Amino acid sequence: MHTTPRTPAMQRFHNTLSLVEAEVIELRESKLQEDDTVQKLKEEMKQFREESRASIAKLESRMDKLSQTNDDLRYHLCTTREELEQRERYIDTLNQQLVIMSSASREHLHQLGTTQAEPETSITSMASTTQPDDTAPASQSAPAQVNQPASQSAPAQLYKTGPNTAQIYQTRPASGQPY
Repeated sequence: MHTTPRTPAMQRFHNTLSLVEAEVIELRESKLQEDDTVQKLKEEMKQFREESRASIAKLESRMDKLSQTNDDLRYHLCTTREELEQRERYIDTLNQQLVIMSSASREHLHQLGTTQAEPETSITSMASTTQPDDTAPASQSAPAQVNQPASQSAPAQLYKTGPNTAQIYQTRPASGQPY
């Protein structure tokens, strides 16, 4: 078999063909790499979407819990406000009763002709308060406890017995007579 020598034109064609084949191979490899990259990106996006959905579900759950907590706190605030209003009404009632008792005691003392002055801790001018019982001054929140009936003849004295309490005592007559 006889081979024909290559002419310069044939040599250029052969070289160009080899270069084109090499570029085609390189492009195929590049396309395969791009396809792999695209596939990896698709998988990453899928995973990201799943994680995002899970995060959104958790956030929605937390928001529901916060909303429920907010509703519970509003209800508690409303009931607490109602309880405070009831306590204020109760304190006002007790204050009115104490004013009446104090007036009756003064009237009783006046009838007996005693001119003894009342101590400064008199409860006749008590005012309603919105402070809790454990922080309110005694003259605003504590009911007085009467140890002797008001109908007895001894004069009454009011003594503070604690930060939130006061007691009314009747003193013994000087003659030592029982009352």
